[in-house]
Amino acid sequence: MTNIKFSLFAFVALLVGCATTANYEKILKTTIGKTEKELVAVWGIPQGSYENEGIRYLTYSRSESGVIPGQQPRANTTYINGKAYTTLVGGTPSIGYTNACTTIFKIENKVVISYEYKGNDCKAYDRS
Repeated sequence: MTNIKFSLFAFVALLVGCATTANYEKILKTTIGKTEKELVAVWGIPQGSYENEGIRYLTYSRSESGVIPGQQPRANTTYINGKAYTTLVGGTPSIGYTNACTTIFKIENKVVISYEYKGNDCKAYDRS
């Protein structure tokens, strides 16, 4: 069972290793010069928007949270002079995580002029 868990972990790590911030940046660079309409056609309806002095800001956010389950400790029972002594060995705690990315596009005269992003999961796979 441990080999299966390790193999699954290695496979997931390999997949995650292909997604990079550099690849996300490549995708974002292609939006510069596109119209707001073209951006929305590809990215979908934004989660938020703001307008100030003719500049529009479109916000796209995504996040996921979860728990990687831990492993129960193993009970070791030893008998000494007819009396049982049990100790717990090993085990790991559960680990909670949150992956998130927020991207904001700056639009002037209905054209994307810049972007910014923040979060620990602003990554994409290489599309080439």
